[in-house]
Amino acid sequence: MLQELLNDSLVKVREYEPGRWQVYFTWKNKRYFLYKNWDGTKLIEHSAQRLKVRIAYDMVNKKEEFNPGEYKHTHNQFDVLVKKWLDDSSCSSDYKNIRRLIVKNYFTPHFHKLDVGSISKSDIKKFCKSIENRSLKTQKNVRGELKGFLNWLLREDLILKAPSFPKLPKIPELPLRSYTKEESQKIFSCCNAPILIFLRWTGCRPNESRGLLKTDINWTANKIPITHALSMTNKLKSTKTGRLRVIDFIPVLEDCLKQAVQSSPKDCPYVFTKNGKRYSRKMLEQEWNATAILANEKFGTPILPLYCATKHSLGQQLLDDEDVDLTELQALFGHADIRSTMRYARYKNERIKQILFKHSQPPQTTQVTQDSHTEKASQHWRKWLGGKDSNLG
Repeated sequence: MLQELLNDSLVKVREYEPGRWQVYFTWKNKRYFLYKNWDGTKLIEHSAQRLKVRIAYDMVNKKEEFNPGEYKHTHNQFDVLVKKWLDDSSCSSDYKNIRRLIVKNYFTPHFHKLDVGSISKSDIKKFCKSIENRSLKTQKNVRGELKGFLNWLLREDLILKAPSFPKLPKIPELPLRSYTKEESQKIFSCCNAPILIFLRWTGCRPNESRGLLKTDINWTANKIPITHALSMTNKLKSTKTGRLRVIDFIPVLEDCLKQAVQSSPKDCPYVFTKNGKRYSRKMLEQEWNATAILANEKFGTPILPLYCATKHSLGQQLLDDEDVDLTELQALFGHADIRSTMRYARYKNERIKQILFKHSQPPQTTQVTQDSHTEKASQHWRKWLGGKDSNLG
């Protein structure tokens, strides 16, 4: 049978260019072409003939298990290397999941089995063109991941040079959306979920509130150390910034925490639960959406995302209504960089206008002249002398 395959030339070898050889064959009505050995070296006449015999032998012996793809050089294929890049990534599990989605939804459909060494500037330009229908922020994130992968290839000496990217328009920074103090009062009057009340008054991130443990609460000192959060895969991890911050009790917080702990099953380590289960991301979003829709129907308040309704709203309200310093807000929110906190003060044009107007007004106090100073001094002097005279008399 093997000799028949070789004689019938079902597996063929040819020199398609001087010194460059090719093995090609048909399997299940599909034509395959091989130009390199499994290790990436170019085929020469001797290695091409040996590969021909090996393929013919496997066709006879493996039959239905015969896989033409195993003879292809895959060392520098995009889909193979991008998988290795993902496996070697040292980022958090949450971020790695996001990276996998970007690879699956954007990279693989476009580059697939392309040799990474052949990726050119025009290939990058075509890729960027293919994602132009996405938001500028998404385009920036996807481009950033592709640049990271290409730089990894460069460090691994798998490519000689990383191709350049076309310039992306500057992403406009949108103002933070938030509720006013009055709107928050109306909305949370429709809320009975302790976890939402906790988020409103602490500025915690949703994942930090989901990951709060009963053992974290110091009932004696009335403090709550925020040390960890729940990941996308519902595993405990460190907070976003990795920094420890402590939240002091206020009466409304103490009440909601007691209510949450009492309703939580005894064998459950988490503070906030619903129907005996700890909150998942989806459950928390559903809880908030129900509250926001109810308040919208009752008071006509806008429906904002959970993060805007709690953390962003608290930050804006503290800066608007109270004399809170940015460094104090940074400590409360656990921002590693003050620039993150400055976003809350960046759009306070109305407040700045009021402050400027106040400072531009002339002083309301009576103007003090030299004569008035003299008259005031004389009065004090006469009073003092009168006292002396009376004592002497």
